Amino acid sequence: MTTLLAYCDSISPAPGDTVNCMVSCEGAARYHAEIVRLLNPEAGPEATAFRTEPVDSPVNGEHPARQQILCPGSYGVVEPAPKLAGLTSFTVQTFVWPTTPGRGAQGLLGTWREGNGSGFGLGLDETGAVSAYLGDGLGGRVSVSTGVPLETRRWYFVSATFDAGSGVLAVHQAPLPDHTFRDEAPVGSEIKTAVRPPSSEVPFLIGASNGAGPGEPVVAENCFNGKLDRPRLADRALSAAEREQLARDARLPASLSSAVVARWDFWHGMETDVARDCSGN
Repeated sequence: MTTLLAYCDSISPAPGDTVNCMVSCEGAARYHAEIVRLLNPEAGPEATAFRTEPVDSPVNGEHPARQQILCPGSYGVVEPAPKLAGLTSFTVQTFVWPTTPGRGAQGLLGTWREGNGSGFGLGLDETGAVSAYLGDGLGGRVSVSTGVPLETRRWYFVSATFDAGSGVLAVHQAPLPDHTFRDEAPVGSEIKTAVRPPSSEVPFLIGASNGAGPGEPVVAENCFNGKLDRPRLADRALSAAEREQLARDARLPASLSSAVVARWDFWHGMETDVARDCSGN
């Protein structure tokens, strides 16, 4: 079956403007394109019938086809960096407000690459519970879940920690007070494993996981549906008190300055799509 998907980069061009057409074609080596003028597209039952009128254009004719993969969803990509590659132990944490927990796995934070099962990640499992996972890229994979699905449209503080010395991988979730009578307690779970994530420079994703293999460009999948706030990454397994302090304090606590690898506050520069380095604040 041949599938053709195309769109233009301008919704309302003015006369004389240049419009770029992006075309993805699967199942065929070539495709035919033609520019036409639409006449009477929606004029009611009494109007002249809808028809098209050809327009002379160099675009008209046969073109070579290629598939261009579209990755829908809103997510962030942190480019590979030595500090990410050097992590052996880690803590990843964030505030999360899920919209559709339980509708398949959803990635929150991490370097996980599904293509070869390597890296680490914090996400939601198929049931909507918070889970942590890591893999060595050689077939060794392990994951742990709290086993308690998150409630829809409620803020939680969630985190995953891994200590390479002890081999303990742990995951935690705690609901934030929301002025309701819902009785939900913090939960956590942990396992001990011999699996270790590899030391390699790979992207760190926020709000999705990476479906690509080694050396391939990012292919975002399992995109998270909801809100994330204040993601944090540290190079050791932080205690519960340290995770809470890192999440709540607007400035980086001096006691954690040597452990924190990255922290993001999305309210900085909300009018742009450019992330600003606030590590010195």
